[in-house]
Amino acid sequence: MTTSVAAHPQTPQASRKMVAFVNRWFYFGMTLLATAIVAFGFGRQIEPRLLEGPPRPVVLWVHSILFSFWMAFLIAQSALVRVRNVKVHRTLGWGGTGLAASMTVVGVITSIAMTRFEVQYLNAHPLFALGGTHSYELARMRLAGQLVSLWNIACFTALFWLAVYWRKKPEMHRRLMLLATCMLLAPAFSRFPQPFVSGHYYYWVDGVILLGVARDLIVTWRVHKVYYCALPILIVGQQFVVHTMAAEPVWWMRIASFIVR
Repeated sequence: MTTSVAAHPQTPQASRKMVAFVNRWFYFGMTLLATAIVAFGFGRQIEPRLLEGPPRPVVLWVHSILFSFWMAFLIAQSALVRVRNVKVHRTLGWGGTGLAASMTVVGVITSIAMTRFEVQYLNAHPLFALGGTHSYELARMRLAGQLVSLWNIACFTALFWLAVYWRKKPEMHRRLMLLATCMLLAPAFSRFPQPFVSGHYYYWVDGVILLGVARDLIVTWRVHKVYYCALPILIVGQQFVVHTMAAEPVWWMRIASFIVR
């Protein structure tokens, strides 16, 4: 499961050690980074005012629990690879497929339920007023933004099952798992302080993915084909989603309203 380090014979010993360190610890470090991003992004909203007002749909808490289990699962799987316990890694991986499938279903339900909840209740609640924005305009923003959640879930699902399909090809498997995990970071980045994110949270998602590209260049001196194939699709899709959310075209607003109803 360990990638051979393609170090040049004349590379200084210190550089070879750095390459070996990156090769050994990169994916484990990325699981910790992803967990930190999620904890900071969502942790900022765990405050008393979010527990007041109308009670949230139960599915939101189910989704939160599954998401927490997923992050713990990623850390455990990466740690098992580092200690070369491949047998347990593969056995636990099958449990991860059930967890991922549950996250997909619950994620879609949560997106719909929370959009409906926000449109019906939060617009009229004074604690959630956004700078005097009219409730009708805010409702349209919530409906249009539903596309972001559905896109993230679709990308995560597709990338995860591709990783399962190529589970016997470790170099493809680990990169697909990294990409799938990065697509789950968009909601966390969207909750970062706005002067820091400025609404362009997909740039930060892509920045985390580019760390994987940088790892390939450091360790193997070339970028893996997974990134060549997946990154253009993800970036084009992100731009389409962001443009559609901002433009609020009639065709999408009708679809979003139908889904919510």
